[in-house]
Amino acid sequence: MSFSYNNSAKLFIGILLMAIVFAVDLYTPLGIADGMSYVVIVLLTIWAENKTHTLIAACVAVVLVIIGYFLSPEVGTIAIPITNRFLSVLCIISAAFIITKYKQVEDVVNNQRISLDRVSEKLKETNANLEDQVKQRTMVLEEALQSLEQTRQELSTALEHEKELNALKSRFISMASHEFRTPLATILSSLSLIKNYMETKDTEKQLKHIDRMKSAISHLTDLLEDTLSIGKIEEGKIQFTPEKILIDEFSSMLVQEMQLIAKIGQVINYSHNGHSEVVNDRKVLKRIMLNLISNAIKFSKENTEVCVSTTTNDKSFILIVKDEGMGISEQDQERLFERFFRTENAFNIQGTGLGLNIVAKYIELLNGTIDVKSKINEGSVFTVNLPKIAKIRSEHFFENQPS
Repeated sequence: MSFSYNNSAKLFIGILLMAIVFAVDLYTPLGIADGMSYVVIVLLTIWAENKTHTLIAACVAVVLVIIGYFLSPEVGTIAIPITNRFLSVLCIISAAFIITKYKQVEDVVNNQRISLDRVSEKLKETNANLEDQVKQRTMVLEEALQSLEQTRQELSTALEHEKELNALKSRFISMASHEFRTPLATILSSLSLIKNYMETKDTEKQLKHIDRMKSAISHLTDLLEDTLSIGKIEEGKIQFTPEKILIDEFSSMLVQEMQLIAKIGQVINYSHNGHSEVVNDRKVLKRIMLNLISNAIKFSKENTEVCVSTTTNDKSFILIVKDEGMGISEQDQERLFERFFRTENAFNIQGTGLGLNIVAKYIELLNGTIDVKSKINEGSVFTVNLPKIAKIRSEHFFENQPS
């Protein structure tokens, strides 16, 4: 069907009304009034859905007006009835033309409205897409800015690190030139004096200068060891070789070795508690213990005691080095493990300021801790806590398992 149910009903009602007007026209000639009734019915089609209803109504009305003339009592008369009928037909056609044009304009307006709605929807969709694109571009821009900021911070950090390294290199060169020159001068002067004393056969003075040479050589050895250690730590070239160590025997040998370079009257006492066996790198553990014991000797006066103790339990290996030296202030303790740091009361004592920094680095890499308790003129106590079975946690070590 061309029309919906409602449209068909409207058309049927219009035709029914025309039939009624046609019946009235047959039996009650009203002249132009009958034609106007048809015009009214045609005009009522303005509320129809489309102009087809109007055209059908107009055609039916024209046909009924003409048929009505031939079937009505007016037939046979000429002038007025024909004129009325002609005017009626003209009015019906005019009404149909007006309604049709109105419908055409209405269709154009509706089409334009639909087009505008489509354009509006398209604009909304475009705006939504643009907003999404703006959000995406904003996110990309923010990510780029964050990346740039991160890169800037990394470059700034790298620059600061480079400046720090340059400063450290300058300090190291200055320190090394001074620290190497002093013991070398001591060795040269002692050799010259020993040669003279050999001619006079003064054995006591010869032995005195031999001890000075031993002390200077020991200092040079420590300096070289510290320099090599700090370089390996920075470059990540420390080789970690864990092995079983009988800690009481190992520590006793180190204590005996250090006793040879102790000052006059200094005594190094050693004690051990617990099982003897630990697993660690022999060289790394030796550097830790030698640094702490040599510091205890260096910063203590003659005729003092240095106590070294080791303790093992199920999980830990504990090393304690206690001296009766000059002590460390609370302010200096906060910076004690910084590279090149020297305490205020230690400037007249030879040293690089690297030893405790190296000790702290080694202990950190072995998942251990170091603690210091000290008071000025009352000595110091260093406590190192390491896993009984040492495991590395950093890329600074290359682990070699024993075969």
